[in-house]
Amino acid sequence: MTRFGVEPTADPSAMICMDPPRYGFAGLPPNEHVTAFRVPVSAFAIADAHRRQTYHKDTRIHAWHHLPTPAEEQ
Repeated sequence: MTRFGVEPTADPSAMICMDPPRYGFAGLPPNEHVTAFRVPVSAFAIADAHRRQTYHKDTRIHAWHHLPTPAEEQ
């Protein structure tokens, strides 16, 4: 998760890796709130990248994959 700006030793990272996980992010000090937000977002990003490589490799059948970029719209 370091590529998302979250160290594995940060409190929110350690909390979610416990068995069973602790989810009391709201009880963390205010300076940890951004890190606490990044932990689940980074987990979802990793899972989504895996899903795309595993299940949707070379298939882009949904319409939103073919939307024009802002440069193409001009």
